[in-house]
Amino acid sequence: MKNFVMLFPGQGILISDILKECQVEKVYIDKYLSIASEIVEKDLKKIISKNEKIEDMETSQVVLLAIGVGFYKYYESKMAINIKYMIGHSLGEYISLVCSNAIDFEDMVKILKKRGELIDSEFNKFPPSGMISVNGMDEEEILNGIKDFQTLEIACKNGKRQFVISGLKKELEKFETKIVKSQFTYLNVSMAMHNSLLKGVQDEFRKFLDRYQWRMPCCNVISNKTALPFASIEEIKDSLRDQLCKPVNWIECIKYVTSKNNSILIDAGIRHILYSMLEREGIHLYKLNKSWNLVKEYIGYPEIILNYASRIIACYPIKEEVFYNNNQMKECVKKLESIVLDNNKISQCIDLLKQMFCLKGYTENEALAFINDEIGSWKI
Repeated sequence: MKNFVMLFPGQGILISDILKECQVEKVYIDKYLSIASEIVEKDLKKIISKNEKIEDMETSQVVLLAIGVGFYKYYESKMAINIKYMIGHSLGEYISLVCSNAIDFEDMVKILKKRGELIDSEFNKFPPSGMISVNGMDEEEILNGIKDFQTLEIACKNGKRQFVISGLKKELEKFETKIVKSQFTYLNVSMAMHNSLLKGVQDEFRKFLDRYQWRMPCCNVISNKTALPFASIEEIKDSLRDQLCKPVNWIECIKYVTSKNNSILIDAGIRHILYSMLEREGIHLYKLNKSWNLVKEYIGYPEIILNYASRIIACYPIKEEVFYNNNQMKECVKKLESIVLDNNKISQCIDLLKQMFCLKGYTENEALAFINDEIGSWKI
């Protein structure tokens, strides 16, 4: 049995033009953006449409939550697979908790709004800060490089030689002179996340988490802190508090799920940052919005098509004054079986399903409408 693992990206992706890339998923994303807009009392779609960097943490976190949840929920509604594990990178951990039904979306919006307010307020006390990714150095080299700086800390452990460092910008700039230029990239964030600079807001945030109704996730959600599945609701809340100041142990989370037999990793992000990150570690992922190959290989594509064909025969009524030609219907099923078991040509399968509907008296347009409702989203 395959263990499907859904991976959610975090902060740092560029929000500009993001909705233009999500035409298929737009209805779902708009739904969650509208809900979030009412809660935060801001027109989030209008803010996104300006294609400008969203500076305040309160707004950017809520926007990414709504987009991430809406994007995933669209595909969840179309592909009936059982997710065994979910892992969210940094802010993605919050998205994974909503998608695993550990908390209602509306409550998570309020939580991230509060989290953003606390972070914005705390960083107003400090000089400018930020985060950088460093590729090509191992952990020991990174630690040796930052040991003489007061605020620099490892924020994310993304691979054997892939790290993110956070701290005050003036120290990041000094650190930059110590390493090869090509290894160094500033992230699209304006604050030092996963850093001890945020210790002052941890307790208030933890108390705020107690206001809401939490549930154990419907699948195994892997903690950024321990790289193990959450074992209790209290652990979830403690981990979200600690995540403010502690590093994201991403590569250890990935090692945990890939140590299980038959794990299939799926990047549930729009811009596939996690895909690129893990490919550099030699770990293969599928892209959720390019998932036709995933369906064919792992979700029983032949069975799905043939089961649907059986449902056409058994469940869709024959329209009036139509002669039901059972032999022709059987011939369609035979052809379907040979196609799905041989070369999985989706266009031929759809043509045959359309023929089956037409044999029962439906128009071509009616047939295509039924097929699109059922399997149209798989033609990706």
